[in-house]
Amino acid sequence: TTFLKEELFAEANLWSFLRALLGAVLWALIVYEVPLVVILPLLAFAILTDRIDGAVARMEGETVLGEIIDPWCDKVFAAMLFLAFAPVIWGPVFITLLVVEGTLALGPFFVIFSKKAAWIPSDASARSNRWGKTKFFLECTGLILLALSATTEGNYVLMAVIPFAIMSALRKVSDVFHTPQVL
Repeated sequence: TTFLKEELFAEANLWSFLRALLGAVLWALIVYEVPLVVILPLLAFAILTDRIDGAVARMEGETVLGEIIDPWCDKVFAAMLFLAFAPVIWGPVFITLLVVEGTLALGPFFVIFSKKAAWIPSDASARSNRWGKTKFFLECTGLILLALSATTEGNYVLMAVIPFAIMSALRKVSDVFHTPQVL
């Protein structure tokens, strides 16, 4: 449909898709031990695309599909880098992050595609929240530290991601069901 095509190819959504694609490229570069002089600028640019897509969406207008695409591309980006750095991420942290990111990746699809269900309000939203934004910032910080071989520090920062991920998920549930804002 025209609606889907227009939303799919909205500039903000293209920036989000680029971030996910860069996650896959970075995975390959890290796994094949390409020098940091190549990896770090690309990693910084990939992280910057999260700011760019938000700015473009605010200027041109947010899309319904963008509610799904932006957070989902964040998850793909983070998961690709978690997999790339798997050998240096502590086991329990790695497993927890993959489970949490996988669960959060399903959230936007659940909200958007279940709006027709009687128990989901028609104005339910999958929009990001401050907890999720902080989570993504911490993930990126931890991944940069891992790239710089600051393994212990990177793992501690990634551990700090977990409560923010949980709070983000709880806030999204609260937003969907219009429960009082306690988070």
